[in-house]
Amino acid sequence: MALSAYFTMPFFCTIVLVQLIGTPISKYHGKINKKMKLRFISMALLFNLSTCFADSISFESLTPIASQSKVQKKYDFLVPEKNTLVQFWASWCHSCSGFMYDLDKLAREVQSPYLAINIDENVKDAIDYLSKHPLYKRHPDRYWYDQNEVIETTLNITTVPTVMVIDSNKKVLWVTRGHLNSDDFLSLRRWLKKDSQHKVGQANEN
Repeated sequence: MALSAYFTMPFFCTIVLVQLIGTPISKYHGKINKKMKLRFISMALLFNLSTCFADSISFESLTPIASQSKVQKKYDFLVPEKNTLVQFWASWCHSCSGFMYDLDKLAREVQSPYLAINIDENVKDAIDYLSKHPLYKRHPDRYWYDQNEVIETTLNITTVPTVMVIDSNKKVLWVTRGHLNSDDFLSLRRWLKKDSQHKVGQANEN
């Protein structure tokens, strides 16, 4: 999925919502000032522009879910000259668990690092969920928690699963949201097999 469409979609949705809610609200609270509408739209635009042009992802807010994790640094999962598979998931997302097996298989096939970032409001929900998950027992260092929703907010993660490919410089190369289809897995395979020298601008291919 093209990054431009992924990050600008919320902006256009905000414009539509402002227009839609403007009329019914005005019936009860008077006319909505045009400046107010422009203010909402400007805020949405600035938010999305800051996301689109962010040079890289900051993993400073991540903490390992495993209490005895062997990972000492937040960037140990990034391998030089290797692209990394990143999945955002939640304990209440039933499809996330199924895709974990598919993504694990793909990551092993192409020998790519695989990072699973949980976005639950309470990390205890993630811990309880993973305690019964076979992949967690095999790869505990793979699972991380996004404290204070920093990455979730920065990348505007509104849907899970959201799957990304990032390079060793933490730049987003490819992203898709929601249910993954066969075309998504083909794109994932292509991007994971590419080295980290490819530029973000080339991520517009499907």
